[in-house]
Amino acid sequence: MRALAFAALLLSSLAYGSQKPLQTTSTTLVDLLSADPDYTQLLRLLQRTRLIPTLNKLNGSTLFAPTNDAVQRHSVWTRFLAEDGEIQANDNINEQVRQTLLYHLLNYTLPTFPPAQNEVATYNTLHFPRIPVSPPSPNPPPAPPWVPLPGGSLHNESQRLRAAVRGDGDALDGSTKAYVDVDASGQNGTPVVKDPVSGTNCLLVGINDVLEVPKSLAAIIKDTPELSYLVNVLPEAQMQSLEKDPGLTVFLPEDDAWGVLHPVIRLYLESPFARGDLKWIVGMHVADGKLGYSDRFGDATRIRTIEGNKLRVNASSPDGITVSGAALRQKDVFASNGVLHTQLKDGTLLETELIEIGLAGGRQVLDVGVSSKAHKAPPTRKDIYFGGAGVIGDPIHINKTLIYLISRPLTPPTDVLTSALPSLSLSTYLAAVFSTSLAETLKNLPRTTFLIPKNSAWERLGLVSAYLLMNNAAARKDLESVVLHHTLDSIRYLEALKNGTERTFRTIEGTDVTIERRTRDEDDNEDENIGKDGIEVVITGSGGWDGLHSKLALSSSENDVKPINTLTQTGVMHVIDTLLLPRSVDITLGKLVRAAGGGTMASLVVRAGMEWVLNGTAPPEDSEWSKRFGRGTGWTLLVPRDEAWKRVNLTALWDDKDAVRSLVSQHLVPSVPPKPGKGGKGNKGGKGKNFDSKRMNPADANSMPLDMYAAAGEGASHITARSAFSSYGQISFHDKGDHFIVGIADARGTSAEEDWARVISWGRSTSTGTGASTQTDAVVTFGADHEDKWMWTADGTRRGGVIKIDRVLVPYTPKWWVRWGPPVAGGLAGLTVLLAIGFTGRWLYKRRESEPTYEPVGRDEEEDG
Repeated sequence: MRALAFAALLLSSLAYGSQKPLQTTSTTLVDLLSADPDYTQLLRLLQRTRLIPTLNKLNGSTLFAPTNDAVQRHSVWTRFLAEDGEIQANDNINEQVRQTLLYHLLNYTLPTFPPAQNEVATYNTLHFPRIPVSPPSPNPPPAPPWVPLPGGSLHNESQRLRAAVRGDGDALDGSTKAYVDVDASGQNGTPVVKDPVSGTNCLLVGINDVLEVPKSLAAIIKDTPELSYLVNVLPEAQMQSLEKDPGLTVFLPEDDAWGVLHPVIRLYLESPFARGDLKWIVGMHVADGKLGYSDRFGDATRIRTIEGNKLRVNASSPDGITVSGAALRQKDVFASNGVLHTQLKDGTLLETELIEIGLAGGRQVLDVGVSSKAHKAPPTRKDIYFGGAGVIGDPIHINKTLIYLISRPLTPPTDVLTSALPSLSLSTYLAAVFSTSLAETLKNLPRTTFLIPKNSAWERLGLVSAYLLMNNAAARKDLESVVLHHTLDSIRYLEALKNGTERTFRTIEGTDVTIERRTRDEDDNEDENIGKDGIEVVITGSGGWDGLHSKLALSSSENDVKPINTLTQTGVMHVIDTLLLPRSVDITLGKLVRAAGGGTMASLVVRAGMEWVLNGTAPPEDSEWSKRFGRGTGWTLLVPRDEAWKRVNLTALWDDKDAVRSLVSQHLVPSVPPKPGKGGKGNKGGKGKNFDSKRMNPADANSMPLDMYAAAGEGASHITARSAFSSYGQISFHDKGDHFIVGIADARGTSAEEDWARVISWGRSTSTGTGASTQTDAVVTFGADHEDKWMWTADGTRRGGVIKIDRVLVPYTPKWWVRWGPPVAGGLAGLTVLLAIGFTGRWLYKRRESEPTYEPVGRDEEEDG
């Protein structure tokens, strides 16, 4: 029996060997990536996301591999690589990056690539999209290798990816180029930049960018300009269904298709009463069975929708693919939860008869609008709306009165807080108001104009906003002043702010704001703060710092309340883009340090005898800081967060006052620029050619306490207070794209963690710490052995504030071998060379002296004869 089993096993082995030749070596995708230096970043990503076992497990694969340059341009991947593993283990970023990587991977080897010209090839990737969990789960998948799990939001199907070859528009010789992630017509996409490389049952294709996984159907619909009418009228509940429901095939009519409806029907669809009908209409265009990709359509395909009706699809129509007789204009738009196919002057205010108590007995106004089509031709009745309600039919003339039939009842405006409540972009303002005792006051202030900062306006000021929103009495008092400074004590509609002659307006807080009207070029009209006429309204508060301006938002890209002329019971509200500060609010470094969570640093500053830094006052006249830097200097303090001090022996540090003084001085930057034309190695970096307005909005850069920008390849260098007594006091900032880092300049020989820190946030102070100075020019020399001098004017432009960092910058003192090693090594090398030359010369001389001399043969015989 054993003999029979052995014979069977031997025969099967021979049969298998005759069918598949034995291979001793193989080249995997990992081998191909490792052999090419253009894929080092991608290989790191695959390792960090633990996808290497997945690649090795695949029996056939194709990888569209982003190059190192492509990875560096992708902010999420770059940030992922920069973070340490401990952070990644606590959230689900591994899963997010892993799914994006799987979108680049096929579990089969393409026989040929690229496809033929004028052909759009479609591939199935290993990305199985899922409806995201909210809030995200911190738990990773069970264990590697991570392979697609059944289910997903595409009914067990993986996400698709297309590739095509088309002519290179930049090439004069008519050459072609391959692209990946193209649309159904072969356009757009990411170019292939490296020739395909084959391995053992695998293929590697280098591409120029990271492929983004498709968005949800709702997001794609919102981003499609041809579907703007549907986006405007579709109820939020239906939009949420398109966001989360899995496996949908959607056929949506474009804006032109809605235009054929009767105006009264369109007015009805735009009203709140049509929500049920809109749900039914959209449901007649959505199917939730097997995904309806166009390559699955036949000549007489029937698709049942979620409302029960059947759509007739004809894939061989002379007009291309038709759905119930309507031609598809755009087909196969891939989404994370389905596939999409698409088929085919305002702002005037009229005074009403409503008398409002909140308007001090004045009449409430009504917003009258004209649709965009009416600007191209004389308006008709269907182009006019009142308070957002459309007009139905022709107006009725009775004596000298016009009566318009409108699509819905008009409701009087509510108080300012209720009016702002539906807008998510104003949530920070509402939270600020409700954290104070001002809510009821603001609701009932008569004849007021509210300038409401949107959320990004609070974010722009960083630690200043963080301080104002702190839960303590001092911060709450300053916050109340800030809120009231955004409330004018008169009603100012847009027309008065934009075209009026007044420049200053009184606020409820007691100080004024200033209005400036600027005319901008037509090229800037995409800015939401610039009107169609090229005019922007710039508002300046009574306090803050030079350049702290806000702009009136004249349009909005967000789906919330109108940014201008939003009527309230007591007046009107407008949205602005930057928080304004009154002069009654003094933002000191001490307040910003508390907002940064820098209690440890604050204690060390006091221990070093430098509490004047926190108080926003000038250093004492007889102090070394006043003598070295002058009393007209602003100061910026780098504040490590409290968690950063875990690696520092604070007990030993506290007992050594000189060490405390040295450490605090290393983190304290005098914010005085060099005097123009004097040169030197002082604070440099900057604005002008170094500042990239595309990288950061100028208004955001203005909120920096000091300049962190510099020219490409250089650091923005700044002296510190420690520069007065150390050659290693200077610090340098570097822009890493999505964040800044700061370190001790020229420090070497120590751990990078001690010398560099990541900038987390910052805030600019309104109190620069200046005092009366008798100096016109201050000349500062740092140490007797330091030849560099910094010159500045005492009344020059000053900045100051707090920069929050994630590590402590330990003062750098080079080790003896770093300081003396190079010169000693050089001396020894020179001495060695001299000794070698001397010994070589002596050896040659001795060799020459020891060589024997020879007489000619036969000379003795000749002499004897």
